[in-house]
Amino acid sequence: MKNIALFLVVVLASQPSLSGEKQKATILVKGMHCSSCVSMVKKAVRKVQGLEGVSVSLDSAKVDIEYTDDRALPDAIAAITRMGYKVVHADSVGRTSEKATH
Repeated sequence: MKNIALFLVVVLASQPSLSGEKQKATILVKGMHCSSCVSMVKKAVRKVQGLEGVSVSLDSAKVDIEYTDDRALPDAIAAITRMGYKVVHADSVGRTSEKATH
């Protein structure tokens, strides 16, 4: 599973820049079992540069992020996997973009 997460980070890091656009991504995470897990994941992901927002849901096992720096998504995934949680698989990451409003 770790190889899949690393592959995902490499693939997403190579995506073309969408500078000037706010992007949103949803990352499905396996292994969060309590509110303490949610707090630790949120704290780790918030340290990633380029993020504008992060939301973590225990019920849906999702981490939603908003960012303008394309490196933020692979860095957020790496932060989650470093903590011992697993990104479920490459298809679990959803990305959307919209024009930045500021």
